[in-house]
Amino acid sequence: MVADGSASEVVLTPTKSSPQPYSASQADQSAWRYQDLSSTPDAAQRKMNSEEQEYQFKLKNAENKNKFFLEIITALALAVVGLLVLLIYLLYRKLKLYDVHLKERNFKLKYQTKRDPLTGLPNRRAFYETMKRRRKSSNRRAGLESNALQALVILDVDQYKIINDTFGSDVGDIVLIEVSHRLVETMRENDRLFRWGEEEYLMHLHNVTRESLGAIVERALQAVGGTCVEVDLQRLNVTVSIGFILLEQCEEPVARIEKSLRIADAALYKAKIGGRNQAIGAHLAIMQNDDFNDISPLNLDDLIIKGKLTVSKISGPVQREAPMDE
Repeated sequence: MVADGSASEVVLTPTKSSPQPYSASQADQSAWRYQDLSSTPDAAQRKMNSEEQEYQFKLKNAENKNKFFLEIITALALAVVGLLVLLIYLLYRKLKLYDVHLKERNFKLKYQTKRDPLTGLPNRRAFYETMKRRRKSSNRRAGLESNALQALVILDVDQYKIINDTFGSDVGDIVLIEVSHRLVETMRENDRLFRWGEEEYLMHLHNVTRESLGAIVERALQAVGGTCVEVDLQRLNVTVSIGFILLEQCEEPVARIEKSLRIADAALYKAKIGGRNQAIGAHLAIMQNDDFNDISPLNLDDLIIKGKLTVSKISGPVQREAPMDE
């Protein structure tokens, strides 16, 4: 460098630096850096693997939780469904029991409307319903032929009013019950007995002939009047009067049944005024429809005189004691 009054010029010349000595620590650091750089991929892989494992663990844990919640929800759903099924079953059972109870109640009501409360026998209403079904069912009845004959038998307890007034209504009821029991014992399998009135009964007989009808009526007379009725250590002579008619056709309409009942009732009246404890049977001969309109207990003899009607008589059992006068 020159110093003078003129501008100075500095000239830099490169100098060659002297080499620094290479220490052992520097060598170790270089080796460590080399090893760190060489091991960087494995560490990153391990880190990735660790993160993957952690992710898989969290995913599996989430799946387990979801599975657990799903099982809980399924169990709750099954419990709810089971509860609903149980409620539906209980409701169905309750409705079923109610339906059965309602049917039983309706049956009892229907039964009571067709039964006499004292004797338990079918009443007049039950008879007419039976007659309405008779034409449709007569040919299908077991043991009955299509041309089988039927009969109507009206029975009236003799002197019942005197029994009732003398001994009281309780004794009168016992007499009616006993008479119904005795009449039932005379009935055959296909025959039916009805409570017709206060002291009246009606037999509806199937598959009969004129001879068998007479035997049945006589058996009824004997069943009621053959043995005294014992009530409170009292022996009462109880008899019945009977009017009966053989129906010529088993498929006659209800209107013809009603007319036949009028004839049987007129025959019963004839048995009552003829001495009681007997049966009068009316047998049709040559009767027109107009003749039925004139039937009454008082003109039955006129029809007999005209030959339009014939009658037969069956006497009841002989009484050991004189019957009470009405």
